[in-house]
Amino acid sequence: MKINNTPPPYRHYLQLTISTGKLVKIESVVYDKQFKFAREYIEKMVFGNKTIQVEHLQIGGDTYLHDLDNRIGITFGPPRQEPLFAYTPQADNVKPLLSIRSLEVGVLKVTGILTNVLASLRPILSQTPLKELKAVCHQKTFPEDPIVNATGYLQIAKNSPINVLSNRPNDRIHFGFAFKQTDDDLINLVNEWKKREIRIGTYYSMGEPESSVTQIFTVFKTIPGAKLGENEESILTRYPECIIIPMGNDTELNVYCSKPNEKQNEYIVKMKWQPIGYAKVIEW
Repeated sequence: MKINNTPPPYRHYLQLTISTGKLVKIESVVYDKQFKFAREYIEKMVFGNKTIQVEHLQIGGDTYLHDLDNRIGITFGPPRQEPLFAYTPQADNVKPLLSIRSLEVGVLKVTGILTNVLASLRPILSQTPLKELKAVCHQKTFPEDPIVNATGYLQIAKNSPINVLSNRPNDRIHFGFAFKQTDDDLINLVNEWKKREIRIGTYYSMGEPESSVTQIFTVFKTIPGAKLGENEESILTRYPECIIIPMGNDTELNVYCSKPNEKQNEYIVKMKWQPIGYAKVIEW
């Protein structure tokens, strides 16, 4: 009958059953509307006007949308009908994720276009900052958005240009892999940090293959005022040296490296703001 576009000799219904102990409540509605109306009704029944707390929320598939593939035009499949899951920014067309009043999220993982997700969550997201946000860059940029800026721990997955760290207010940021186009990218970034009051304890890190660690340290050593030293975290590692860069306001930037863990082959290059004198200066 579907093939012949013939209406069936009966009605379709959607049925909602709510059980509370022995009490059973049943509601039925003729299935002659778009399914989204039933979905919204059920969401309101379940969530009401409460603030919903979700510790871990993932939006998108299990594989990150790779920024490099996106930039060189690799297609990932047929166009997505839902703007939230589109392969390109569609923020103007995105609707709220759920028809609820307030959503509080602990850890948010976004494997697609972050601007789309932020547009979807913004109307319903509570004022409580995210504990952690995991997302990827799109076309070498990362949103400077109030939701992103208030996040406690920002993880930028996959490849990302290191200048994305410019003017970030987050106290803790980690790159899956950071790259620079020229040595000046890193020097300009440090100069920008010197102009701001970045608090002690702010901590940026990058996952890097061992071959890149020496190159990164070499660039940091060329920054005016940089000194060679060691601190408590670096002294027992394979790379015991710590680059010390005065940052003003009685702070210094410590750049050092930690061993890879058992599950990863990458080294973690750490950049941490410390009080002046935290790292011990040694001879070059």
